[in-house]
Amino acid sequence: MTEHTQKKTIKLEWKRTTFANMGTEKNTYFYMFERLGRIIYIGMTAVSSEQSVQDEINSKIPDKLNGNKHGITVWLGYKTININIKAPVLRLNDNIVREVENLLIYTVKPCENIQCKDNYNGRGLRIINKGCPLLPDEIDSTKLKTKENNLKSLRR
Repeated sequence: MTEHTQKKTIKLEWKRTTFANMGTEKNTYFYMFERLGRIIYIGMTAVSSEQSVQDEINSKIPDKLNGNKHGITVWLGYKTININIKAPVLRLNDNIVREVENLLIYTVKPCENIQCKDNYNGRGLRIINKGCPLLPDEIDSTKLKTKENNLKSLRR
């Protein structure tokens, strides 16, 4: 990331739900599984118009939860627009969704996520989280101790 690159901000409103109630929720790009007060998995959806977030999440249960939904809370993350935020990401595209997911995983390090736990190499992003007490209120990629940022400080 170059120094002159403008940081993009995205605000996510997290809603707690259950597997039984997911069918009544709106589709979204982001979801998390919580067990015993800890985030154990963060994912992004790749749903088509014929698919629902519920279908996508249910497909992860055998792999990520060993088929056991008992004691699992589902969190759905909805992008909100806030006109008071400078340079908001007004439209999510696949790359930004993936980078937001990567940054969330890098920051939280859920036990069931395999990739993205060691480093974040995406663009300058700032994520504002509302509604989920398990997440930091704000995540700023430019303030993280990543390998890239460590190399920059060594060069100075």
